[in-house]
Amino acid sequence: MFEGINTIKGKLKVTGGGTGTLTHNAGAYLFDSCTYELCNKELDTVRYPGITSTVRGYLCYTPENSRHLAIAGWNYPNALILNTDGTLSMNIPLKHLFSIFNDHQVATWGKQSIRLVRARNDANSMKVVERANTALPGSPQTQSIAKITIESINLKVPHLTPNDDMKLQLLTRIKADEPMMIPFRRWELHELPALTQGSTIEIWSVKTCSALDSPRYVIVFFQKKKADNLHEDVTLFDNANIKSIRLALNSDYYPQERMLLDFSKDQYADAHFNNTEFNKSYHNCQEKRSLVNFAEFKSRPIFVIDFSRRHLGSPQTQSIAKITIESINLKVPHLTPNDDMKLQLLTRIKADEPMMIPFRRWELHELPALTQGSTIEIWSVKTCSALDSPRYVIVFFQKKKADNLHEDVTLFDNANIKSIRLALNSDYYPQERMLLDFSKDQYADAHFNNTEFNKSYHNCQEKRSLVNFAEFKSRPIFVIDFSRRHLACTQYT
Repeated sequence: MFEGINTIKGKLKVTGGGTGTLTHNAGAYLFDSCTYELCNKELDTVRYPGITSTVRGYLCYTPENSRHLAIAGWNYPNALILNTDGTLSMNIPLKHLFSIFNDHQVATWGKQSIRLVRARNDANSMKVVERANTALPGSPQTQSIAKITIESINLKVPHLTPNDDMKLQLLTRIKADEPMMIPFRRWELHELPALTQGSTIEIWSVKTCSALDSPRYVIVFFQKKKADNLHEDVTLFDNANIKSIRLALNSDYYPQERMLLDFSKDQYADAHFNNTEFNKSYHNCQEKRSLVNFAEFKSRPIFVIDFSRRHLGSPQTQSIAKITIESINLKVPHLTPNDDMKLQLLTRIKADEPMMIPFRRWELHELPALTQGSTIEIWSVKTCSALDSPRYVIVFFQKKKADNLHEDVTLFDNANIKSIRLALNSDYYPQERMLLDFSKDQYADAHFNNTEFNKSYHNCQEKRSLVNFAEFKSRPIFVIDFSRRHLACTQYT
């Protein structure tokens, strides 16, 4: 079911003089709620799936995800494609609507059903731009009426046919009548109708719950007169001139210090930083990302409060969101250990055992200048032990850019390089010389090594580089990867 796709076919019709377009995530905004049931037991219900999946998309999706979800009605930041006759067709993955299919990607058996409740109106799925009444200059703009008619909704789910051994295991499990655990994280939407007029501080008691259901994150966003408004884009948020947001959880505050924000002066780096850190914490990975960059954050501000690492000791939890003003200086996260962790730390301190902190250090070595008139440059960089032997060598060139007020120091020069090789004792990396010619745009090998670096350095399957092939010409960075070599020698030169 986690690979299921909801296929929607329909038509957008605008009567009047206006022009209608679909908003981002239009398919999800067509419904007021979505419910997933397994064996007649409700597992996950998403209220207002449009706004919920929009916020999750801004925080967790990559540009590649957006391009893949273009057929689902999500193609941020590019505009959605609508047929000239107004017809639309969307294939919405279920994991885009339900968080359970992002956390529990396991084949399940039994009666499964998806219940969709149609939205009261389609104003959130589209935006209509009225045109001026040219027949009567000075008169109000035309008033249009828009409607989306759904012709069909189909659920496509891949089916697995078990072999005899698997059938026997399934029947044994069913006969034993053992409970099936499905752990997942649920996204809840709580709405405050309005902020108190004239007040600079708003205290909102969100919910009281047990420690088991205690939240791990609080994500706050604001909208003004956008919901159910045909002429507004519901995927845009408002900063509401927010100065600070804090969460009070029992007697603890998150973050510990108040933020100092001023959107009128573009001072919202702290809020955007928390936004980019969310993916790393939520997916327990090293990748920090946000689909919304710093400039776009001003029109799509999403305030993230992460307290997922706190100690779950209180049986009751009360969440209160506060808006206030305070200045801050240095921010350092503090961890409060529980009793078991304190005992382990004290035992370790008393034993006076050495603490190993493995990490990779980046060293910068500089060659002042290349030899004039020479076509080959041999540079003896360093001699080191096997323990300190490097895993990568990254080479770049600059000409009269450092400490130059009129130059961009983030641009590099290709220096008409034909090949770069590393000699490590008697071994060469790469084994064969590269054949580069930047004047003829022949530098594919160098750019390929650049894109492969992330995969090797982070030990993952994702290949990426912030600099594409065309930009590489003005920002050439030559990467030599020899991290997989056998460390047999005691000294390297």
